[in-house]
Amino acid sequence: MNEKMRLDSGDKAAENARSVWQRVPALADHETALTICDGGSLELGVIFHRAAREFGCKALWLVIPPLSKEAGEPIELAGYALRKADAYVGITSAGAKSLTHISARRAASDAGARGLTLPGFTLEMLSREAVSADYRAIASATESLAARLNGTSRILMFYLKEESIYGSTSVEADGSQRRACVPKRGSPVTCRPVWCPSTRWIAAERWWSMEA
Repeated sequence: MNEKMRLDSGDKAAENARSVWQRVPALADHETALTICDGGSLELGVIFHRAAREFGCKALWLVIPPLSKEAGEPIELAGYALRKADAYVGITSAGAKSLTHISARRAASDAGARGLTLPGFTLEMLSREAVSADYRAIASATESLAARLNGTSRILMFYLKEESIYGSTSVEADGSQRRACVPKRGSPVTCRPVWCPSTRWIAAERWWSMEA
């Protein structure tokens, strides 16, 4: 990555870090915010710590040794800091154990701390638009889709490419039947009901057929 691209990514990453603090733990200026990272994610630790300071809150930054997958808990100070924080962001480098799975993080959540863990997170990921998504809107849309699916006996999923349907999959309520069909001029394809960012799912209350 050349220097200009890195600076641009850094600007976007800083903006998204502020958005994460605001949207996920809803950080307030009177609270204590903890950024905790390991030695392999120092750059991200700096970005999230600086973003927290912009809220005018008490911002703390703690760097811990990377945890192996087989490791137990991080240093005792990490657990203490998590429990005392109102909000936290926990970042671990690729291959390290996620803070999601440590007892100290669970104890912090039980104590009322709000936050998120970012295992294997990178600067490139933080620079993407998806990080600044409106999670409450996503939750609302997910609940709406779940309600539709719960009242549906069959689901027809269309797989689109360049606005053209090139396949579909039918899934029964019990998941027992799956079949694919393509437009007359299409080529045979095998479709599986899996999530893909470019896939549009359409739930129907009854089976909609499409001639092959």
